[in-house]
Amino acid sequence: INQDIARQQILKTIPVAVGFSSILYHYRQRATYDIRFTVHSLEQYQTALELGRLSIGQHCLPLTTFLTGYQLTYSTACWK
Repeated sequence: INQDIARQQILKTIPVAVGFSSILYHYRQRATYDIRFTVHSLEQYQTALELGRLSIGQHCLPLTTFLTGYQLTYSTACWK
């Protein structure tokens, strides 16, 4: 998944998402990355958590909490 496309799709679903950053994991067998972002609106944050997953392209991957603030991580390493 291209990171720019992932950001665009996240913004379509969660328009108040800001502060995007990427975390690259090169040490895994297949390199992956997470996209971390902040949601300033508590209502939008809780709505995003209720969604649980975002579909980007042909991937439906989970949103996970990042507990130091109202931040979420879109993880390309989690498959179900």
